[in-house]
Amino acid sequence: VAPAGDIGKVLLLDSEQTLGLVGQRFSIPARLRELATSGKFDLLHLAMALPRHLLWLLPLRHSRHRSQITLNLNDYRLSRMLAPARTGERVPQIGPKQWVSYSMYFRYAPLDGIMSWYDDVAQGLRRRYGTQFAPVTVADYCFVDPTRFRPASKSDPELLYVARLVPEKRPELFLQSLAVVRDVDPVGFSQWRYRLFGKGPLEGKVRALIAELRLSDRVQLASAPELAAAFSTASVFVSTQEHENFTSLSMLEAMASGNAIVARDVGRTDRFVQHGHNGLLVPDGSPEALGAAMLKLIRDPARARRYGEVSRRIVLETHSAANVVREFESFWCDGVRTQ
Repeated sequence: VAPAGDIGKVLLLDSEQTLGLVGQRFSIPARLRELATSGKFDLLHLAMALPRHLLWLLPLRHSRHRSQITLNLNDYRLSRMLAPARTGERVPQIGPKQWVSYSMYFRYAPLDGIMSWYDDVAQGLRRRYGTQFAPVTVADYCFVDPTRFRPASKSDPELLYVARLVPEKRPELFLQSLAVVRDVDPVGFSQWRYRLFGKGPLEGKVRALIAELRLSDRVQLASAPELAAAFSTASVFVSTQEHENFTSLSMLEAMASGNAIVARDVGRTDRFVQHGHNGLLVPDGSPEALGAAMLKLIRDPARARRYGEVSRRIVLETHSAANVVREFESFWCDGVRTQ
């Protein structure tokens, strides 16, 4: 994990060489092609399938003297193009131009291995391109800084929702679920505070819905560049994400901060949320089902605290930087051994 100021640099033995700004489209591909054929590196890893990388990748397709090249795929939208969406999931589409770029990677780029965050993407690649395609590994770990995101000495009866205000995050479902909680148990609802952090194209609609559902006295819509303090004092984190929660950094930050989790049971969310241990997974994406899950924790703060303790333990023991490093190291070493 590199500081932002280090982006655009490549390690060359004991020194760094600046490749230039992202906008310099031709100098960077030329330099990367030179690095791939220099013999100085066993392996080069691409963190994203950027179209400009094709300028230097495609000419290396038949080269015998090059570094191994691996690629990271973290775009869940590929699952819609490569495999059928799961029942009840609405996955945003990839635009035609971007799909052409991905297709060029999959058909022609000299890739020796792919690391994907998602089973659906990995299975779709194998199914579409067959056994001759580059080996695809599915990542199992993610991490955040548990020294930065940690529980406060005392948590508040507060429920958080943190997401971009876009259709696939379904912020309206969160508000509709809160209305269900209020209608079922007005007293329990009134004893908690509810904060929604986010910005996006649905902000106006979200504000209007808060007023329409008569939630203005208990629900606060806010935004902040730094959420560690908010996570540290909250008790419950809710996700109404439509298609995937792995690898949601907001969810993992909430877990590191000792929050119990309520989430849709979609994608690989169960990599983070162990149902009945650190949170509740909800198969049915209705306001009634999500509201019922929230209500279980609102009515039982001790249960929420226990779940929160397990959440932090999962971050410390499972979704740790050490496990991510080991996973990538194994992936890269496997690629080098195939040379």
